[in-house]
Amino acid sequence: MPLWFYILDGQQHGPVEEEAIADMITSGKLSLDGLVWTEGLPQWTILRDIENFVPQDSLPPPIVQPPPMPRGGFRPSGSQARPWVRFFARTIDMFLFTMVAGFILGIVYESASKINDYALGFVFTFLYIFVEPIMLSAWGTTPGKALLNVRLRRQDGDKLSYSEGINRAFQVWLKGLGAGIPIVALFTQVSAYNRLKNEGKTTWDRDGHFLYSHQDISPVRIVVTVLLFIGFAVLFTLGKSMS
Repeated sequence: MPLWFYILDGQQHGPVEEEAIADMITSGKLSLDGLVWTEGLPQWTILRDIENFVPQDSLPPPIVQPPPMPRGGFRPSGSQARPWVRFFARTIDMFLFTMVAGFILGIVYESASKINDYALGFVFTFLYIFVEPIMLSAWGTTPGKALLNVRLRRQDGDKLSYSEGINRAFQVWLKGLGAGIPIVALFTQVSAYNRLKNEGKTTWDRDGHFLYSHQDISPVRIVVTVLLFIGFAVLFTLGKSMS
């Protein structure tokens, strides 16, 4: 076993065995910046530079650098697995789109009120596949998502392209909304809910490498959301009574 010499308080000490050096390090008597020498070393060497000698638990923990912040002010806060927030955001978007599309349809087609509600819902849900990507590629969010402080980005923090948005919207329509078929949608939405809660991502966001940013929702935004749903319910009731 090699014998070691060490410098302490400007004086040379030793020789001592390796265990003695280790004990002095543990007790704090000898600093890792102290100089030591043993046969085979070309010169006095700092203890921390002798990899096989310094106990691993005496080394400082490695510095872990977090990944760079995505571009565009993409700063999540709180839990990022919020299926109900995403559900309400999409519901608001669908209500708004249905109102606008229904108003336009009523202007160009006088007998639109006679079309079956389920058929209209199926058509509008499918058409929204082509509308949502316009907003996501331009703003990185939608009206419902913006109200509830939700944004969507690519892995690098940039907004989705229109083609990426189309592909994602189609998967949401098929795997999340069950292609607009009510009974099928019940199972697909439950499956998407469980996957988001358990794995933190839906299949379409995982496959597309997309990131959701959920930020804290202020009381004002919650009040506005509640008022919106009340307004939607009132308009729906009025529309039914007038038809």
